[in-house]
Amino acid sequence: MLTILWCIPRSISTAFEKMMWHSGQFTVHSEPFLDLYKQSLISSDQAASVTNKVRTICDDLVEQSQNEKVFVKDMAYHAQPFITDDFIKHANHTFLTRDPRLTIPSLYKMRPDFAAPVTGFEGQWRLFQRVWDIKGRAPLVLDGEQLKISPQKCVKTYFESIGLEMPRNILCWPRGSIPDWTNREEWHVDAIASNGFIVKPSAIRLDGLPDRVIELISSNLNFYQKLKEFSE
Repeated sequence: MLTILWCIPRSISTAFEKMMWHSGQFTVHSEPFLDLYKQSLISSDQAASVTNKVRTICDDLVEQSQNEKVFVKDMAYHAQPFITDDFIKHANHTFLTRDPRLTIPSLYKMRPDFAAPVTGFEGQWRLFQRVWDIKGRAPLVLDGEQLKISPQKCVKTYFESIGLEMPRNILCWPRGSIPDWTNREEWHVDAIASNGFIVKPSAIRLDGLPDRVIELISSNLNFYQKLKEFSE
């Protein structure tokens, strides 16, 4: 079984990944497409090379999933331009999104000079549409804020969608990092400190943000709202 959680940055995705890792039910791969996506930005020649390398990763994931349960967490925009329709057919695809009024300010705090595509919403929406077209039904969508407010309901629905029973005590995990986060801990400070989902909504605060950030929030709200219509 191969299950993929396609995310956007700052969407509570690393806490979800940590939960799955500590469940003990899955071999977990954290953002296997990240480095190749960065390589593709160097030049068009590199992009062609990346396509082949992505296919190798995809083949390896599918092969591994023949013998064990595999869970992958990655940003949709990392993989969307490179993965094949055939790979989409061979996996359970799920999505985790979150209000850009929360994610983009958080991204700006981490990387003030971030590039517009890194917000992740357009890539996520495009991949959602591809999965829907190829699979013939809309894939499961979770919303990060709803996950925080109603973790029991959201996680139960998630496991039902992939044909498994929700493990007991899965909503509690030990504080600390996991091996795949080595050299990326600065992005996962909250998840590392967590031992469960924080059961309260986040406050939306846009005051003091640069015009560029406000404009990106506005331009990505449409993608988020489209996905939100399908969320559990």
